[in-house]
Amino acid sequence: MENIKNVLVLQGINVFAQGSLEVLLPLLLVERNINIESIGLIFALGPLIFEFSRILFAVLSDFFGRRKFFIINSILDSLGHLTYYLANSPLGYAAGQIVDNFSSASYWSVNRAFILEQGKSMEEKKRNLVYMRTVDNTCQAAGRFIIGFVIAYFFFYNALIFLIFFSLLLIPFALNTKEKVKKKKFNLSNIWKVLNLKNKEKNFKRFLLFYSFWGLSNGIIFTGYVIPLFLKSKSFTPEVIGILLGVQLLIAGIAGYAVRRLNLKHILLSSIIFYSVFVLMLNIVDYYALAILIAILLGITIGFIYVGNEFIFSHISCKKSYATDLALIIVGFHIGRSVSEALAGFLIPLFGYASVFLFSIATFLIYAIGSYAIFKKNLNVM
Repeated sequence: MENIKNVLVLQGINVFAQGSLEVLLPLLLVERNINIESIGLIFALGPLIFEFSRILFAVLSDFFGRRKFFIINSILDSLGHLTYYLANSPLGYAAGQIVDNFSSASYWSVNRAFILEQGKSMEEKKRNLVYMRTVDNTCQAAGRFIIGFVIAYFFFYNALIFLIFFSLLLIPFALNTKEKVKKKKFNLSNIWKVLNLKNKEKNFKRFLLFYSFWGLSNGIIFTGYVIPLFLKSKSFTPEVIGILLGVQLLIAGIAGYAVRRLNLKHILLSSIIFYSVFVLMLNIVDYYALAILIAILLGITIGFIYVGNEFIFSHISCKKSYATDLALIIVGFHIGRSVSEALAGFLIPLFGYASVFLFSIATFLIYAIGSYAIFKKNLNVM
């Protein structure tokens, strides 16, 4: 249990910084007069760097262990924030995305696998993943909430200095992580065996495809720059944007924990209903209703979706190659995110925010209905 607590602390520090950047970086790029097309391309770079380095790290960690990648993450996280601090052009911020996502990939390539390896039963594994997601939402919310005030009172670059030093807290916890998994012999044939999709079950390959549609949807609404810039266009200040996005993830954490005992069928159906209502109302409500919509309704939706994903991950991944299986599943997700974030930068100036919101709901429905079809014989899993 001590190992789980240690990794949950690492999770908390990582996502606090991540949540902070989700508010800080889009607003900083606008402040630096970088156009939205360039912002879209800068953000589109991140998921590609993240996913392809994550696959490499995941494969290597299945052979050499997880601890090394916690340590890499602890060193690179502050370096990524320093790169943003030193940047003064789109290329500089693109370099920041490369370092930042390389750092995140080294952590996310091993965190779920490490947690799954600590569990003795399927129930314990799923419970620990829900704890991870709860910490994820709560600490990411805190990052969003706090950084808005830091920006408002101490300005953008002092906020980055704060993140540089805060991320140094990762180092002692990473060094203190202990492993109990037996490392496997490293050779190319073993690598190919775990990467070869022909060796995966039919449902694994089908879900990998549909999960890319979740990436297309996620890049518009759930991550990236669109929602912060949309709120800015509606005259919300940085501290209010931080508060709204912070409350959103607190609600997500509470909702996710509250629905952890529901089965997958109810979680998927609830996600479809909440998300459809959210997107359809997004362009027709006024200032205060919009704030409630972003903070509460989207928060509930996020909680349902993310817990549903964790349930699926725990059932679909193989014990012999947890990290690699999870990385392969999420390949399509991050390619989808990259495409939608780049696309949004060009669609918004031409057709407005409504166009990308409708794109997001259409792709989400494909993901949710596809997942329902794949797991319809096992929808009562918890």
